[in-house]
Amino acid sequence: MSEKLIVKLNNIDEVNYLISKGIRYGYEGISHTTSRHSGTTYYLAESRDNMKILNEYRRSIIAK
Repeated sequence: MSEKLIVKLNNIDEVNYLISKGIRYGYEGISHTTSRHSGTTYYLAESRDNMKILNEYRRSIIAK
């Protein structure tokens, strides 16, 4: 089994955008952890396609 790099997502808006673009929950997509005090933290498996979509979203937020 190969190692996957992960990227921490900043907020739920990023998660919703990625889901709307077809990225699913699971090993190749979005995962999350839940903590009693800090809530839910979302992560994205790093792949060329996933990073392209995430960077498009982040650039669109900065441009506004």
